[in-house]
Amino acid sequence: MEARGRGGRKRPVSIVRDQGQYESVCGYCGEESTTRNRGMLADKLSHVHYQLLLDRMWRRCGKLLYRTDVEGYRWCCCPPYSIRVDANKFKISKRQKKALRRFRSYLNGEWEPRAGSGLQAAGDVDMTEAKQGQEGAAGKKGKGWGDCCQDCTKVQAACQGIWQECVLPAIQGYAAERGLGCDAESISQLAKTTRRANRKIEMGYAKDKGKHLKVFCSSVSFRLARDWGKALKSANEIAEGLGTFLTGNRIGFETLEKGGLGIRITGVEAKSGFLNFVANLADEDSLSCSCERNGGKKKKATQHNAVEEGPPKRTLTMEMMPSTFLQEEYELFCRYQQSVHKDKENDVESYKGFLVETPIEYESVQGCSSSSRQSNRDSPPSVHMPCEIPAFQGYGAFHQQYRIDGKLVAVGVVDVMANCLSSKYFFWDPDYAFLELGKISSLAEIDFVKLAHREQRGLHYYYQGFYIHTCPKMAYKADYKPAELLCPTSLTWVNFDEGLRQKMKQSQGRMLVLAESGFQGLYQDEEKRCAQLVEEFTRLGDLKCMLHDKFVLFRSLLEWAKGDYKEMLKIQAGKWMASCGSEASSGMIYKLA
Repeated sequence: MEARGRGGRKRPVSIVRDQGQYESVCGYCGEESTTRNRGMLADKLSHVHYQLLLDRMWRRCGKLLYRTDVEGYRWCCCPPYSIRVDANKFKISKRQKKALRRFRSYLNGEWEPRAGSGLQAAGDVDMTEAKQGQEGAAGKKGKGWGDCCQDCTKVQAACQGIWQECVLPAIQGYAAERGLGCDAESISQLAKTTRRANRKIEMGYAKDKGKHLKVFCSSVSFRLARDWGKALKSANEIAEGLGTFLTGNRIGFETLEKGGLGIRITGVEAKSGFLNFVANLADEDSLSCSCERNGGKKKKATQHNAVEEGPPKRTLTMEMMPSTFLQEEYELFCRYQQSVHKDKENDVESYKGFLVETPIEYESVQGCSSSSRQSNRDSPPSVHMPCEIPAFQGYGAFHQQYRIDGKLVAVGVVDVMANCLSSKYFFWDPDYAFLELGKISSLAEIDFVKLAHREQRGLHYYYQGFYIHTCPKMAYKADYKPAELLCPTSLTWVNFDEGLRQKMKQSQGRMLVLAESGFQGLYQDEEKRCAQLVEEFTRLGDLKCMLHDKFVLFRSLLEWAKGDYKEMLKIQAGKWMASCGSEASSGMIYKLA
């Protein structure tokens, strides 16, 4: 049966089976606590109705639609709040930029993971630079004393000489005077804390003491302060003590000057915990190499040129298709669950029920032509991903595949509605953990929304699911700004600024804005609405129901019920209708559990 409105236009129809109230164990914290939820199973669900439900704290898992029940926000251990960001207003953070730069560098062949780094946690990535023709190059400042060019080799040799002849003996003497522990093996590993000072520091010294001065600095005092169990303030004291010890004893000064390096130390100063060595050079033009001092800038330019001018050494592709079962995706999901979540019980049916089956009916959009997609590519808005973003295909549930050189490395499960893209789940190949693909996928999904907005003007939000303030695995979503949280009191979206963040921190992750918004109880209006629906009965009686595959109004259904059971059905249907809202519930077909 197909419902049609005036003019023969098709009206959205959804068929749901009310599950009422149920309890589930909290999967976010270590406590054995339960959360009280409301649920319904959807046989058929229009994207129009699901958008309305999303804005009333509902989410879906397969065909199950659920949300935390009214009283849950008062006492549950991990209260969940819907979170979203306007893709057109999104501002990328420094951490997200860093992950994106690393990802681009990997695709361009400029960075490679070290052996065994694949399973490291995000943010703790062990990478090594791979430069053609520069094996053993120092790369960034302080990374090592390899061979680069002749001048760079002199810089590295000078740093090594100052460490060996000055800093190391001073540490040992300073520790001996004060009876501090000084393990020779651990101290020797701090050699790379000595390096050439940056240009700003050198220019500051040059103004006062001559333009040909060179400055070398050591940050060893910070490590010593930590190893000796003292606070940051002690790093200044240690630096001053080492400087006084060096100046008074002139340890290694003559060796550096006469030992072939041609470095004459003219002074040692302690500043902000750093130990600065001011030096004159026998050859005033030496140590002028820009490889080390400008390595960061040169590397960024190289990366930019690689992206803009030359083909990457690895090819990233994104594909988007309606939700369906694929063996390749299922095998990747099993690997992800076993490695990341230590879950070894992942049979095909449970996977399908979780990520493949969907009640949301696919709906194509008229006017979404190839020519409009082409114009989208010709003049697209600014995007983050170094590949072509999939075009808008219509509304429904989709799987977004990420492939590197044809190999499936990640899958994003998303729902596309008229107002938003709702991110449901994301899983990735554990061997690619070093790429922080979770951050990359969020940027890719924001890019999709920005591009789709050019064809479907109402689609401009990126819904990330639930935000849980007390759970780090869910709290990261607030890093995508400017974010909004859905207030469970007024069911309005609230700007998630620093003020609200601090309030939630003080209230154990609860969004307590009741008095400020003029509401005195959680879901107070919804509770009152349920009572009104039961008492007035007009709207409740017009609720469309299904019984034995036949449509019937709720008032007709109640004619077969008697006594207390009749009143119980009224209250149950009233709660369901109030929780879904009048607009959504009036278009859905209601089944009793």
